Amino acid sequence: MMIVRKIVFALIIAAPSMVHAQENTLNQDSVNKIRSIVGQEILEPALRDKSSSPDWGKIIASVKDKYGPVGQEKVYGTQMVYYLEKKDWENFGKCYALYYKTAYSRSEYHINNVTWPIFEHITDPNVLSIAAETMKYSIDNFDKSNYQAYDTYANLLYKAGKKQEAIEWQEKAVKALPNEKALAETLEKMKKGEPTWN
Repeated sequence: MMIVRKIVFALIIAAPSMVHAQENTLNQDSVNKIRSIVGQEILEPALRDKSSSPDWGKIIASVKDKYGPVGQEKVYGTQMVYYLEKKDWENFGKCYALYYKTAYSRSEYHINNVTWPIFEHITDPNVLSIAAETMKYSIDNFDKSNYQAYDTYANLLYKAGKKQEAIEWQEKAVKALPNEKALAETLEKMKKGEPTWN
């Protein structure tokens, strides 16, 4: 079985024409292997030089054909964290959107933790929409009882103009955590139509 996996992995890496089918054929071991190779062989060397910014365009070009969507995800995820650490919100939002267009079901990052800064700093409707969809997936599959995730989701919906749906989710968060005054305060702001962000 291990030999078959190695052969399939080698074929996917060697044959660019198979890249588009990659997401449907890879198991988690193969996904992890691609992430590891891209991380160690391409991203770590590019990030080692702290005196200059990585050439992200060149990195994406070198990864795209050889490692397919999973390789690109690894780059976008690394870029997302890179820009988050630098507080470069515009590029953080762009890379978040690129990463979570495909990676929400296999995120390498805690979704709620990387999504809250989207709510705080991003106004782009497309990025807010992707963030809301990603949070909903996270709640449905990973964070069913993480009521801070409900709060994040509600705030994203609210910022995206979906007031009634936002209030419903914020009410769920308040009901689950009635002693969290910040949640109740946010709910009141939503009901009054006031911004919940600075």
